[in-house]
Amino acid sequence: MIFEPITINGVTFSNRLLRSSIGGRTAYYDGTVTNAWKNFELRFAQHGIGGSISATLNVDPERWSPLEYPQISTDKFVQELSEGVAAVQQKDCPYIIQIGDHGYHTQTSLFSEEADQKSASKGFDLIFGYRTSCSEMSISEIEKSVQQFADAAVRVQNAGCDGLEVTASKGYLIHQFLNPVTNRRTDRYGGSVEKRFRLLREDVTAVREAVGHDYLFGVRLSANDFNYLPINLRWPPVRPLRHYWFGNTIKENLKYARQLKELGVN
Repeated sequence: MIFEPITINGVTFSNRLLRSSIGGRTAYYDGTVTNAWKNFELRFAQHGIGGSISATLNVDPERWSPLEYPQISTDKFVQELSEGVAAVQQKDCPYIIQIGDHGYHTQTSLFSEEADQKSASKGFDLIFGYRTSCSEMSISEIEKSVQQFADAAVRVQNAGCDGLEVTASKGYLIHQFLNPVTNRRTDRYGGSVEKRFRLLREDVTAVREAVGHDYLFGVRLSANDFNYLPINLRWPPVRPLRHYWFGNTIKENLKYARQLKELGVN
């Protein structure tokens, strides 16, 4: 069945092989894609894969990592993206843009900015994020972030993409809210498994409302968090220790996946 076509929410893939999100430094310093980006994506489409998913394009103009990765944080990036997307689609290869926010996992920028340390909770992280410290986002900052995801989703549509994917894994902002070691909030966005899911729920609801129900929409989730890999120093520790050492397991992430299905994620 791997080489048979499949249709998901109106998008037909010629086979089940999707090029997962990989990328490189293929944009100018302002985040506008170059011909190198288009040629990189086109090379996969020319060799018979069923579809491509982009690297994570950042939704927040104040936070960006790594440098020279494509941006989708303002409307000015849409035109150049659309030209590359159209070239890929001409090879009968659907193209999906993945959008996300790195949160405090931002690793590189010209100068270290306060925006680069925003996360679910205040804390210290020796490895991830060059500021090592992170600060708790306010409710207004969270609401702004949700709107940025919705706005970016509309830009994905305007670029002519076949669908979009929201990054809720690999340690980025939404994952920082899902993971109990980085989310120690005591308000409606933290504490229980359900409360830690709230930001993702709001993002998904806003995105789906923005793009409509007939547009292909996916979410990238982790299976297990493995907080202890690589060996790292995070402060403060959390209890129970399994949350500090492991984070969410397949049990919690399957629960998230079921809720995402109910919210209309394909």
